Amino acid sequence: MFYAALHYIQFYFVSDIPRKSFSSHSKRDTAIAGESRLDKIARDYRSLQDWSQRCRYDGVKPSDDDFKKDIVPSLERIKKHINGIFKFL
Repeated sequence: MFYAALHYIQFYFVSDIPRKSFSSHSKRDTAIAGESRLDKIARDYRSLQDWSQRCRYDGVKPSDDDFKKDIVPSLERIKKHINGIFKFL
């Protein structure tokens, strides 16, 4: 789910003028923090990033409740927000 969110965020930045691309998650995180149009979804993105890291590095498996209350809604808010910026999606 995190990487789906990352692709939405990356689309936002490569569609911006000037186009922005990032060589690391930390550089993208800094750009997100500095982009007022992404304020509404920055927390959702961070939540998905945290879940991704916990799953990969700590072996934590999200519960059904985690998916229903946090993971899926976070991705949906990101998708809706980016789609709202770019009406053609």
